Amino acid sequence: MTAPGANQLQELLADFANRAERVSSSDDGHEVWRFRMGEFAYDLNWWPQVFELAAKYVGGSPAGRMFVSLQSLQKAGIPARRVIAQLKGFTIDGRKGDACIAVHDERIVPLRDSTLDQRDAIAQVSKLLVELQKHTLCPSPLDLDCFAVRDGTVIVDAPLRSHAGHVTRERLFELGRSVLPSTSASDRLRVWKLFKENRERAPTLQELFRGASDDVEGQRMEIDGWIVDFAGRSPESLASSRSEQFTRLIDERQGTIIKQDASGSIRDVDGFIVKRPAFKGGVKGWLQRRRSRSKAHVIWRKTWRLIYRGFACEEPVLVADKRQGGAIVDQVVVFRRVEGVTLEKFDLASLDRGRRDALMFRMGRMLKRIESLGWSHFDTKTSNWIITPDAKPVLIDLYGLRFYPWRGFAMKRLVRAFKLHQQFDARDEESLRSGYA
Repeated sequence: MTAPGANQLQELLADFANRAERVSSSDDGHEVWRFRMGEFAYDLNWWPQVFELAAKYVGGSPAGRMFVSLQSLQKAGIPARRVIAQLKGFTIDGRKGDACIAVHDERIVPLRDSTLDQRDAIAQVSKLLVELQKHTLCPSPLDLDCFAVRDGTVIVDAPLRSHAGHVTRERLFELGRSVLPSTSASDRLRVWKLFKENRERAPTLQELFRGASDDVEGQRMEIDGWIVDFAGRSPESLASSRSEQFTRLIDERQGTIIKQDASGSIRDVDGFIVKRPAFKGGVKGWLQRRRSRSKAHVIWRKTWRLIYRGFACEEPVLVADKRQGGAIVDQVVVFRRVEGVTLEKFDLASLDRGRRDALMFRMGRMLKRIESLGWSHFDTKTSNWIITPDAKPVLIDLYGLRFYPWRGFAMKRLVRAFKLHQQFDARDEESLRSGYA
């Protein structure tokens, strides 16, 4: 397909409103105009200048992102829509904005709506992932909507998403979650085998199967104005007992107070650890209360994401929040109590040298595994670990987990906290770093 000549395009743009047809528009100001030059049709994607100025602070101009994304795929030889030009300060009907021109292709159909054989689609998507990995052009977020079909061939069709970075485990899990209802275990096994052959650090099979869904299978109930999510489903006959259990757990007169300060309270009630995060004051607190997800829900989801990947963490039981007028007024997250002692108070001298080295090695290895996922943990202090009676480390209070890499911070934070432990010595630090290496 030949791109339109510069002179021919310039003449058309000078009288654009009369020679093109607006085919769609959206609430964010995005408009699509279609025009013909010769035997081919083209789409001009336009955004008004007001939106452009705001967008520059949150990832750059949409028109610029679209042009760079499609051009990068073009240069890498990855099948995608063909982009022609980017226009800055282009005026339509007296309105100034930015635009990106791409070839209009009526043959392109979203992969979700195509009649392509599922096994063939999986094979083609897998090969595209390998090519995207080679050129570090993975769309973010990565899901089924990133792909379309043109004449039986799967293409990458995510022009407004950032195309930079590797096909990480987390992005594969994003894709897995979007296709989970329509794929089988055999389908995921085929993807894993193909990717394993083409990438040195492919996800393990266990990670791909368990990490494909980060939403815990559970049961949601409304109890006295609280929206409560329980881990795991139960028969309807047990719904009343769950309601009674929740009412008892949130009663602040019950249980033993473990901690209570400006950050919130932690109580032990009948073998359950009840955490009630507090809200900050001022503007931060006002924003916290109006988030779509409470701090308690953030802790809940982060904990499950590590549990799905085989980490030893405290087990979540339920999470709940209460809202008034859309604002969060109360929140709680409940875990099963882990038998053991916090690392801060643990008697290291009670272990022989071999078990002590093994404990330190396991902790270092856990931090390394978290970072190998492309994540980081910013709160690995000794009070956020529990050592079980058989000297195994368990992570608790995972609000400090972040889903971006910051190599080495978790280890530095733990070593700094360990310096306050009187029994921690050079041999312990050596074993800790050995596990992290």
